[in-house]
Amino acid sequence: TPWLDTSSVRSGRFRPMFKSFFWLLAVDFVVLMWAGAMPAEGIYTNIALIGAAYWFAYFLIILPLLGVLERPTTPPATIEQDFKATVKAHAKKSGPAPEQIPAE
Repeated sequence: TPWLDTSSVRSGRFRPMFKSFFWLLAVDFVVLMWAGAMPAEGIYTNIALIGAAYWFAYFLIILPLLGVLERPTTPPATIEQDFKATVKAHAKKSGPAPEQIPAE
């Protein structure tokens, strides 16, 4: 739904509020699948109604408002810059650098 997302930054990586709402949507999807497998009686119908309300609210209300309200973190100037920063951070976590052995 790119026409509903009004943010200037397209990547969710640089949008902290978007990440939270997206993962809530993923959980909501699982809850709706579970509620759909249950009999249509008792509390299951209420759970399904709440889940469906969030589902539609996410696309019709939350996404358009996030683009206006959210302040994204600064994205890198290039993809290469981001890649190098990510690889450098990962190399620090993974221990010493491997030995450089030339190919035969």
